[in-house]
Amino acid sequence: VQQIKDAGVWNKLDGLFMLAAHDNQAGRVNWINPGFVAPIAGTVTFTTDRGFTPNGGASWINASAVPTVRRTTSSASLGVRISDVGAPTILPASAQPDIGNGGDFYIIMRNISFFAQSELDTSLSTSSGTVASTSRNVVSTLTGTTLDIYTGSSSMANIGSQSVTPTGLISASPFIGSNGGAASSTRRFSCAYFGGYLTPTEISNLTTAINAYHTAIGSP
Repeated sequence: VQQIKDAGVWNKLDGLFMLAAHDNQAGRVNWINPGFVAPIAGTVTFTTDRGFTPNGGASWINASAVPTVRRTTSSASLGVRISDVGAPTILPASAQPDIGNGGDFYIIMRNISFFAQSELDTSLSTSSGTVASTSRNVVSTLTGTTLDIYTGSSSMANIGSQSVTPTGLISASPFIGSNGGAASSTRRFSCAYFGGYLTPTEISNLTTAINAYHTAIGSP
């Protein structure tokens, strides 16, 4: 916790879930507001110190009830970490979002035609290329009308930028492992977070802190 606070991002987040934990309930606690434990929808498999894996159907960790405090129509962030990189390395074009708030703001870590994609109000920010098997973290940020995607393992790189016109729906809290609806991702998620805009330096510092946590518990 102290390392994340030292990263300068604690007061910018509405939700922070260290999904890789010692038990199922602990992994669903919102570190920013520990009184909230995100419920599970459908069938989601928990693996100790590794995280949660949706089953591809209507299944996810439901963080949608987390209050909006720091997100606005001009300042937002949405991020996940996966602990099963490389399996699969390519997903079909219809792959479900890895995290999304019900339709208008989501991230897909990997797809058949791009490295990562984020969408906000039908405006896409994408990057084409071969998926790096070591990439574990992805975060999309909004500042003003600019939507960016950062991804990487130990360091984060901006791989896509798009001018957007966001609406009030940006403030909705997300589903972890899905965008809601009838389908979900089948990756194993070890961390998820969301809140207000994060600068590149803050993203780097937060990634370092999250990775340090996973190293401490022996998680990939």
